[in-house]
Amino acid sequence: MPVTPRVPIQTPMFDDVGNLTRTWVIFFERLGLLPSTSTGPFIRVLLLKDLTVGSSIAEHQYIFLPKGRETGAGRRIVGVLRQAISADLEVRFRNLTAGGDMTITIPAATPVNEPVEQDITDIKFADLDVIAPDILASDGTMDAHGICAITLEWEP
Repeated sequence: MPVTPRVPIQTPMFDDVGNLTRTWVIFFERLGLLPSTSTGPFIRVLLLKDLTVGSSIAEHQYIFLPKGRETGAGRRIVGVLRQAISADLEVRFRNLTAGGDMTITIPAATPVNEPVEQDITDIKFADLDVIAPDILASDGTMDAHGICAITLEWEP
């Protein structure tokens, strides 16, 4: 039978800026009321401000997994437009460490703020795999505040 942890009654519940203190976070995690901080899913967000076709169009990012987990699985890629586009937008993420590509296409007819989702559950990742984004097709739109956000999601 699970043991209920001792209530940290003499420890402040909130810090000076209103955040739950670490002691109380651990207490609620042990009760099962908060998710563990290392369960995922994990994400990387690519904010596209320039839709010019090209390779390695933004910083290379790494995949991270919780300590003790060496592999993980992709979940999905989700794209959301901030403004309309006039041609299909095709974005590819290349795994530079292990090889393999993940691609999402956002059709030109997609309304602003309507997420487009691509399943990538067949993709496997290792801790510290490096991912590089490419734009394979687009209308070349540019906007300093961003045109589209692409989120890559995975879990341990």
